[in-house]
Order: sequence, then C-alpha cells, then structure tokens
Amino acid sequence: MFGEVISQMFARLLSTVFALGQVGLALTNPTTVLEYNEWKAIGCQGDSRSARALKHLVAVADHNMTVQSCLDSCGAGGYILGGLEFGDECYCGNAILYVYPSSEACLTPCAGNTSEICGGPDALDLYQFADTPFTTGPPSTLLSYKNWMWWGCMDETFPSDGGRLLPHGPLAPIPAEQMTVERCLDGCEAAGYNAAGLEAGQECFCDLVTVDSSSTQPERWESTITTFCSAPCLANATEVCGGATPFPIDADASTQLSAYLTCDVLHRC
Repeated sequence: MFGEVISQMFARLLSTVFALGQVGLALTNPTTVLEYNEWKAIGCQGDSRSARALKHLVAVADHNMTVQSCLDSCGAGGYILGGLEFGDECYCGNAILYVYPSSEACLTPCAGNTSEICGGPDALDLYQFADTPFTTGPPSTLLSYKNWMWWGCMDETFPSDGGRLLPHGPLAPIPAEQMTVERCLDGCEAAGYNAAGLEAGQECFCDLVTVDSSSTQPERWESTITTFCSAPCLANATEVCGGATPFPIDADASTQLSAYLTCDVLHRC
C-alpha cells in the first residue's frame, strides 16, 4: 500500500516536472502562428515609429495581446492586413505604406500567450487576410485621371490665413482607410467641384475655383517643394496623397496638399 502511494506521488511529480518543462519551453521558444482562420503570415519586416508600415493602431501595451486577438480586431474593422510588434502592439491597414527590409527580430513572445511570437522591437509580424490583394509603397504622383490634372504640391497654413484652400468635401465622406486619389477626385466631381486635394494620406477636400488670364493658379494657392507631398494613400500605397502631417492644431502650422484641377478650369479640355 505504501509503495503504491509512493509510486503515485512519483508519477505526479514527473507529470508536474514535464508540465513545467513545457511552460519553460514555451517561454523560451515561442513560434510564429502561420495561419489563423483565413489569415496567413507573410513575413517579418522592419518598422519605424515615425512612419508606420500599417497606419491603424488597435492596441499598445496590451497585456492580453495574442496573434488571434489582433487579427480578430483587424478583421472586425474590415482591414486586410494585420501586424504585431513588441509583443503587445497591434496594427491594421489596407496597404503596406512603407516597405522596410525584412527582419529577423520577430522573436518577442505575445504578452497574452508566450507560446506565440508577436513581432519584436521595430519588427512587424505581418498577416494577410484571404489572399486579398494589397499595394505597397513607395508612392508616386498620379499626374492625370479622367479630366483631372495634377497641379502641384500646395502649402497650407492654419488658422491665421482664413482656413483651408479647399473648404469642402465629397457628398459622401470617404473613410480614411479607403482613400485613393481616384476616389477623392470622383467624389469631388460628383459634388460639382472642379478642384480637389489630398492630405496626410487620408483626407480629401474640394472647391469650385476660377483662374483668370492674369493668374497662373487659383487665389491663395502657393506652390511648395513637390517632395513635401510624399504621403502614401492609405488604400493605395503606390499613390501620393499629400503631405504626411495630419491636420495641424498649432497656430501657423502648415501641411501640404496634393492639388488637382479639371481641364476646363485651365481651358485645356
């Protein structure tokens, strides 16, 4: 009887040691989740805090972060790309805005499940939903579209000069993560405007303007360095959608507008 009790205790001890060993293995050797529902891993790339590859931040410093919870959030938001970083950060998007070199730093265990990898320091574990096509940067300027012509990169200063160069917008607002040059121009045209502009990769503005024979461009428009307009559109990273700075809140702060005019304004139709 005593020997049987000893045997049972020994068996339980072995089981406990094995379980602890498995936990230790999980802690020291997390693995990449290759597939989850319709999501699949597409690699690890570097990232930058100043210019994120995926724009939409879902969570940061989340102690419950797992690959599954991040991708569930991206899917619920209608995004086709998801990414994890630092073990506890989750990002989503519809385009890879900035393509950095591939990285081997995706080794950090997920804060909510240490058996999984959730990116690393300035290293993003990327996932794609259902093989949905997506674009990657770098962007370039779309010079023409239908009867629209690119007019240049314009500088705006707020608020002392009276507000935006283009104070209106499409009748149906365009969600930030669906922004492309074509959608903005179509939206402005449908609203009856002949001038359009894009900013910060995600904003679309419109107006009705004239250019008289003594002017080279509409009133208050002031060209700036073209390269200041270099922000990729959030839904098409191959296109430029203005400057990278979102709407400024400080007095006399400035941002840049990728400006377009219809050919009839310029009498070039």
